[in-house]
Amino acid sequence: MDWVEYQAALADLLRSLGFDVEVEALVAGARARHKIDVWATFQRFGLQHQWAVECKLWKARVSKREALAFKGVVDDVGADKGLLLSESGFQRGAITAVAHTNAMLLSFAELRSRVKPDFLRELLDVTTTRMTLLQDRYVTVRLAMEDELYWLEETGVDVGATALYADYQSTWEYADFAMIHRALENGRLGKLPAAVGIDDHGEPVFARDLETLLDSVSGTLDRIEGRTEALFSKYDAIIKKWPPGSCPPRLSPWHELLKG
Repeated sequence: MDWVEYQAALADLLRSLGFDVEVEALVAGARARHKIDVWATFQRFGLQHQWAVECKLWKARVSKREALAFKGVVDDVGADKGLLLSESGFQRGAITAVAHTNAMLLSFAELRSRVKPDFLRELLDVTTTRMTLLQDRYVTVRLAMEDELYWLEETGVDVGATALYADYQSTWEYADFAMIHRALENGRLGKLPAAVGIDDHGEPVFARDLETLLDSVSGTLDRIEGRTEALFSKYDAIIKKWPPGSCPPRLSPWHELLKG
């Protein structure tokens, strides 16, 4: 990993936590403008928080002089927190110089370890929202499909919608939202291991930690969405087969529901 990749990895990590991130930002301070490797901001408690991050992918340890220079920049731009990252460590004088201040000296791995619990909590919220929206979409589309199939029974016109509904039902059965919901709730409550699926032999599959649980659930949601996209393609083909003038009046709204 070179310095640019190191800086980009840090920016990606902070973005994953909900930060607004600017790489190589020019930030105005009280005395001068400073080029900050990574300038990260976020809102919390109604206030804007600002972090200045400097990346030192050096072979040598960071010196006291470098640490103090960084602390000066942090103070000048009014950052709430300063993070000085080094993969080669820090001289003892550097550690002492910024002790008990708003500047932290650490490696990328140490930073990731510290923020990982917050990252997983954020990902848990995002995954729960994603699951809820996908489930709501499925229920809405199912009701619309059933309405359209009733119309087909009345008119006798069927150019493939019945088969599509069977595909939809199969996808619905595959999408065990109840299990996904229980898994996410158990993860939120720390009740692990938690069941996250069923294997080919009908036996439950368990996740023993939150990270594994979220990876598994995200993979399941990806597959559900993939099956849904396949339904969209089939439905587009069905629309083209409807005889002129025989298309049911609610067909377009149904299609809009499918496209979410």
